[in-house]
Amino acid sequence: MSTSKRQLTEEEARRLWERAAELQAEADPQGHLSDGDSDVPADTATPGYAVDVVRQAALDAGIDPEFVDQALVEVRTEAEGGRLDRWADRFLKDSPKWLTVRRTLEASPQETYASLQRVLPNSPYEFNLIGTRGASPLEGGRLIFEVPNQVGFVTQGNSTVFDIRHHAGILEIEVSLRAVGEDGTQTELEITAHLVRARRVGFMTAQGVGAVAFMPAFFFTAVFTGAVLGLEIIPVLALAAAGGGGGFLGATRAFRLFYRWALRRAEKAFERLIGAIAVDVRTGGVFAPRGDRGALPPTEVANPRR
Repeated sequence: MSTSKRQLTEEEARRLWERAAELQAEADPQGHLSDGDSDVPADTATPGYAVDVVRQAALDAGIDPEFVDQALVEVRTEAEGGRLDRWADRFLKDSPKWLTVRRTLEASPQETYASLQRVLPNSPYEFNLIGTRGASPLEGGRLIFEVPNQVGFVTQGNSTVFDIRHHAGILEIEVSLRAVGEDGTQTELEITAHLVRARRVGFMTAQGVGAVAFMPAFFFTAVFTGAVLGLEIIPVLALAAAGGGGGFLGATRAFRLFYRWALRRAEKAFERLIGAIAVDVRTGGVFAPRGDRGALPPTEVANPRR
């Protein structure tokens, strides 16, 4: 994986270290790190922390490269976030920044990888492979798929794709697999998506909804306080502004609930997608869509754009 030459700050280095350890612990609760794993190594040659130095130290502590690479992507994305992301963080509070679903399949990584090639790019899903990250897909690397836009004048798309893209606002998903079990005949399949765009869109949409709700609340309060209560213009305007503000806050908070509902829909869609892959694995792909040209050899990926 290529890395930026920009040095990590102390906070970014610590976040990278801690997040990589968290990801590994989530994937392998029985695993453990080497002694001294809480210390972030310093690169004394520069005022910051070299990415390669922190990355190598994490590997030396027993953290798998795939988790280090994923943590680095998260840390970089968080660091590049601007004012809009900070506003979205405050508005959405404790909602997740990543959506991840994992499941262990009774199949080898090679069989699971072949199933991915039969299921994801074909009908009814039609995900488009646009890149890879990290090592080979069979060695913990990640496949990056674009989520298709299946909405036209009449919605005829797949509900799983609709929930991912149009409810949750997710445009790309990352898929990875790794061998598990004593003999490596099982595979842990993971689908994950970074929600940075979804959070931004959710925040901006909520403000728009709030602005729309402000005006009727303002005018209704003004009419009620002026015509019914007979108040003077200044108290009427003050109360109308308060009423409009209440309408704005109520609408934005309602939209926050909608956003969380949309994420639950996307999470269930990830589960359905993994379920479709599991069925394909069990049936050996004999029900693959007509016109499917078959899976690629397990060590190849079809012309990804990096």
